[in-house]
Amino acid sequence: MAMPMLKISTDGACEPNPGRGGWAYVLNRDGVKTEAAGTVPWTTNNQMELRAAIEALSVLPEPSDVEITSDSEYVVNGITGWIHEWKMNDWRTAGRKPVQNRALWEELDRLCQIHGVTWHWVRGHSGDPANERCDRLANQQAGIAANAPQPRWKQQKEKKKLERVQARNDKEKLRRATLAKISGSE
Repeated sequence: MAMPMLKISTDGACEPNPGRGGWAYVLNRDGVKTEAAGTVPWTTNNQMELRAAIEALSVLPEPSDVEITSDSEYVVNGITGWIHEWKMNDWRTAGRKPVQNRALWEELDRLCQIHGVTWHWVRGHSGDPANERCDRLANQQAGIAANAPQPRWKQQKEKKKLERVQARNDKEKLRRATLAKISGSE
């Protein structure tokens, strides 16, 4: 007998980071949506991202096939890739440092052994309805106003990403101009 297929979107929020945080999930089972959210008085954004996935998987009454969508590269990359190395290295990173949030990673890993989980990453604030709903719920729990600007750490991360893209574009323009000059087509 096939396991039920569920779709879950998760998100976490924290401002300041660390500070008061919130987590949320939207569970869709055959078109029926269930939402849940919670708060933690002192935490980090990464802990809330992990907590959202843990809480969602914890409420499932039976082993299920689950598609989880998260805007956290930390969670998706961690559970689909990094965790295998961490476990082989006695919960140490490639740099031989202890893995942060180990207890949460262990709990998420345990739940993934029960359920057939497929992970998907979605860019935050890209218009995915379930992700946007989770974002609003998690932000409410973290005490972040609905129309508040993005948290400083997210703004800084986005700024660095844009700077990297601009640097790559500038490098490519210079490369093309150099090739054009060399080939005499300038």
